[in-house]
Amino acid sequence: MIEPEFLHTTRTAYDTWAARYAELFADGLEDFPLDRAMLGAFAAFVHADGGVKLSDLG
Repeated sequence: MIEPEFLHTTRTAYDTWAARYAELFADGLEDFPLDRAMLGAFAAFVHADGGVKLSDLG
């Protein structure tokens, strides 16, 4: 399948920054135990539903 150029450009940009973003924000929830708990519960629901794909659109 041939994808439009803008999708290729966007995907390349995200892929380029993904590792650095993960480094910068790896401890971002360290001081937010409630947020970590809610994300953990959400991840458990996704996993229980078969690990469906989802997106962060925020």
